[in-house]
Amino acid sequence: NEEEMIDLSKMTFGQWIDLDVYLSNGITKHLDDIVNLIYNIENGGDRFFVDVMGDITTAINYRKHVYTQYKNLFNSEANDDDSPKQKANAAKVWRDILITVADEDITKFDQILDTNLITVFNFLAFKKEKAYRQYLESQKKRA
Repeated sequence: NEEEMIDLSKMTFGQWIDLDVYLSNGITKHLDDIVNLIYNIENGGDRFFVDVMGDITTAINYRKHVYTQYKNLFNSEANDDDSPKQKANAAKVWRDILITVADEDITKFDQILDTNLITVFNFLAFKKEKAYRQYLESQKKRA
């Protein structure tokens, strides 16, 4: 393959959401979209699967790695593909997370979507820990 894969460690939150939604909905259904995303191109359908399958596997493994690193963030046990079990549609879950990060301010969406994935996940982890500490404090006051 003559295309160079994006640096997954520099993936934006928006790219992550797209990749996760595509993989959640099925590689065969979104193969062209995945190829477009991981190579930052627009004509992924022109590639032979054998030429891109190694990099697609790398992207899948990176997704598994991120979900493993942040499993406490999602309050879930990993399933067979190491992604959190989601009962809801992946796109709706990510929409809700984006709204939470943006404090329900739509004018912040683009900036957040362009922010590095790990930065956003670290921020979410911080917010979750802070909320948990506040919960514990409120329980102490009630006791």
